[in-house]
Amino acid sequence: MFISFAYLLICTLPSVYSFELLPTTIRTYSMMHMVSEESEEPPMEMNTVPPRYKKKEIRKAQWFPIIDMKAPEMLDGSLAGDVGFDPLGFSSSKKTLYWMREAEVKHARLAMLAAIGWPLSELWHRELAHMLHMDSLLASGDKAPSIINGGLSNVYATSVLVASSLVAGFLEKKAMDTGEIFWNSVKPDNYVPGNYGFDPLELYEKRPEGKKSMETAEIKNGRLAMIAITVYVIEEIITGQPVVQQTPFLF
Repeated sequence: MFISFAYLLICTLPSVYSFELLPTTIRTYSMMHMVSEESEEPPMEMNTVPPRYKKKEIRKAQWFPIIDMKAPEMLDGSLAGDVGFDPLGFSSSKKTLYWMREAEVKHARLAMLAAIGWPLSELWHRELAHMLHMDSLLASGDKAPSIINGGLSNVYATSVLVASSLVAGFLEKKAMDTGEIFWNSVKPDNYVPGNYGFDPLELYEKRPEGKKSMETAEIKNGRLAMIAITVYVIEEIITGQPVVQQTPFLF
């Protein structure tokens, strides 16, 4: 009997010891309890709802101020000359916006050259050709040698067109070498659509605070020139007269 009792006591001791709190456990529990009492931060709320995404505020379109019309989201005023005009929704993304601005700037620069060259050719070319004993390149009725007027049938005028196309191709290649003008390319932070780095008089660098104002002046004059050159074409098709004869008070 005694042997059985001793055997039972020996088997029970390990189980009792397993429930004993060790000194390390007691110290750790005490430190955690003290930290939790000293902490002033409120307990973390696990079910906190994240704040709702705040969309960028849409600005008012400036091109038609009569009514309260909102500009597209992409036209946020960061580009020069941005008045929120996009009735057909071409600026669906930043990539598309930059691509369209590249095209606009290039057409604007060509239009400014054409808007000056068209009337000047009708005013001065015949006299200059006569003074240099050369044939006139003007179309019938002393109109500018445009495609509509049939002026490009002249070999010299066609050669000038080919030479101009080569120069334009060279500038386009220069822009493509950087890879910035492509639609899906990553644009750098200082990216300006249509910037070829052409500034021989360093006007752009002398006015760092007025860079955007110069870009705005360029794009606005270019837009006006695109409208003007279109009016030249329509007027000469309808009337059959040079534009300088129709509006002598302007020229």
